[in-house]
Amino acid sequence: MKTDDYFSTSKWNWLVSYIKDIDRNNSALPFTLRLDLTADCNFGCPNCLYQSKASTIRKDARYSYPGLQELDYSRLIKIIKLFAKKGLKSAIITGGGEPFVYEKFEKVLDALFRCKIEVGIITNGTKLTPAFIKKYSGNKYLKWIRISLDSATAETWSRVHRPADNSSFEELIENIRLLASDKDRNFLVGINFLVMPINYKEIVPAYHLVESLGVDNIRYTPVFTKAGKKIYEGIKEDLDNELQKVIGLTDPRAQVNLPRFKFLDKPNNTERCWFSHFSINLGIDSTLYPCCLKKYVKGMGTPLTPENFDKDLRSYFRKMKKFNALSCKDCMYHKFNEFCEEARHNGSLDNFIP
Repeated sequence: MKTDDYFSTSKWNWLVSYIKDIDRNNSALPFTLRLDLTADCNFGCPNCLYQSKASTIRKDARYSYPGLQELDYSRLIKIIKLFAKKGLKSAIITGGGEPFVYEKFEKVLDALFRCKIEVGIITNGTKLTPAFIKKYSGNKYLKWIRISLDSATAETWSRVHRPADNSSFEELIENIRLLASDKDRNFLVGINFLVMPINYKEIVPAYHLVESLGVDNIRYTPVFTKAGKKIYEGIKEDLDNELQKVIGLTDPRAQVNLPRFKFLDKPNNTERCWFSHFSINLGIDSTLYPCCLKKYVKGMGTPLTPENFDKDLRSYFRKMKKFNALSCKDCMYHKFNEFCEEARHNGSLDNFIP
């Protein structure tokens, strides 16, 4: 696709129409379903947002899982088929826990592919195997795999992830190399770097590391903790300098998706959470949530059952229309919400600058 296609007049007009339809009907089918398959993980990341009550590994999470360990498989398959009939376009398998730990992970993938739903996977990468890569490398519905690396050295990787098994940094790097070098793959291989005080000095070295591995992109994102923005106090100037160095290093072999951390300096300023209509989260409790920061938060979820699928989906969208997004102190989607609000009120290309 040409770059200009992303900002075509027809797409803008379609977006305006879609947003107005949301306004009139309270609901519209989301483009993306984000799935938490399990609460289990072989890592003990101290800054993980989520935590299983049954887990003995993770203790410092911001929120807690609702007492369940994994999403019921038979119920999930029914829900996938119902979403597919509605025209769902894509799904992101994430967490929460580590997707590859879920016993029926590949069966879930196969069900999504049979429904012609495009899939992205977020993983810590330690459970990737040559057999998995061989099985799915040519699949046209698997669009990307993003691995949480968050470091450039074994020492920092261990401090950030606290592996609870015999996983090693060296084995992970080899997994990434194997994945990226597969000549038959139709999917992109990306790296996620969650920036925090203990690893920000490896921002630039991590770029060079993944560049040498042949990955397609690396994304730097802020970390959310109970401390909020205070986690970056005392290092913000140095952090900005490191991020600017990465911008200067960008080349065609590895693209940097850099959200510049601006939402750390600016809270959401729109009452409507438009993002919750475009992307929807299904938790391990078979409950719908608007975003990762609101998953498993009391009062934010809407139970979803195959038996009352349409009714439950409408209930979710009614709840999100009433939800006041100004209550969100930290929002990584506030720019998207502002964009949609502009489209709703303006409805033309006059002020549209890509």
